[in-house]
Amino acid sequence: MDKGDMKTTILDAWFGGFLYFTPLVMLFPKKLIYYKKVFAVIIILSVFYIIYDIMFISNLMEKEKDVLSREIVEYFSKTLAVPIGFILFTFIYHSKPKNMYALGVLLLTIFFAMVRARRGLLFMTVGSLFIFYVIFWIKSKSRLLMTILSLSAFFIISAFGAYYINSQEIEILEYLEKRGMEDTRSGVERYFYKDMQGLDWVIGRGMRGRYYSPTMGEGNLRGTIETDYLNMILKGGIINLTLLLLILLPAIYNGLFRSKNLLSKASAIWILFWLLNTHPSTVQVFTLNYMIVWFAVGICYSNVIRNLPENFLLAYFRP
Repeated sequence: MDKGDMKTTILDAWFGGFLYFTPLVMLFPKKLIYYKKVFAVIIILSVFYIIYDIMFISNLMEKEKDVLSREIVEYFSKTLAVPIGFILFTFIYHSKPKNMYALGVLLLTIFFAMVRARRGLLFMTVGSLFIFYVIFWIKSKSRLLMTILSLSAFFIISAFGAYYINSQEIEILEYLEKRGMEDTRSGVERYFYKDMQGLDWVIGRGMRGRYYSPTMGEGNLRGTIETDYLNMILKGGIINLTLLLLILLPAIYNGLFRSKNLLSKASAIWILFWLLNTHPSTVQVFTLNYMIVWFAVGICYSNVIRNLPENFLLAYFRP
């Protein structure tokens, strides 16, 4: 490896060395003030997301397949907007205006994901919206009213959507309609399975590991695969994936079943949803979304935080 390779390996924005140092740093015991600051950082990044959307609106609204537009949506959303879901998961600790703002940012992200037909991003954002709805329904003081309102909204939206789609094509969503259920993953995965050999499956091919895929044109080697659990195997083998699960699964159990507050339960849900997203999208990358996963692991392994009374946390986050 020369100097250039070392720089790329360590400083690559998404896949570099910081990705691997994140768990080490985030798992040191944290005071509650750090989690309060995480909420603030999520909001700040979402403000930048809106600013960048305005700056690049012409690219974001491209109707046809466009590499630049696709990259803008993917990188802006996953880096700046997706973490807003954690605000909604912990909505009881935030003011109503902040929750409404977070919901607006999430809906905006869903809109641009639909325009650019980013199906993995749609799964992440719509999934976050659904989880928020479930948590909100559970925490609601009047579940009967919530159920009636939800059913009413569902029928109204379904009826309106059916009428609109039948009466005219939605021009802005033409690209999503074209892609539809198009399979863009199976071929790449088959090349991955074919190229990976014995020991590669056990220990992987390292941080700069690549596999043969003729879809890439010149060179025919790819350094990533969108199916993220396979990407983990590419870099560190089944050992890498197994060690990750041995840390995350007990954290999920602790947060869901051995806690007394929403902060811990929401943290467990965030980890679980992140794991689910390793199939449709690339999520083990150096972003705030990934950092929150390890903040959440620290919360779920902390007996002190898991057993804090809800009233205490409410008074702390919303004095």
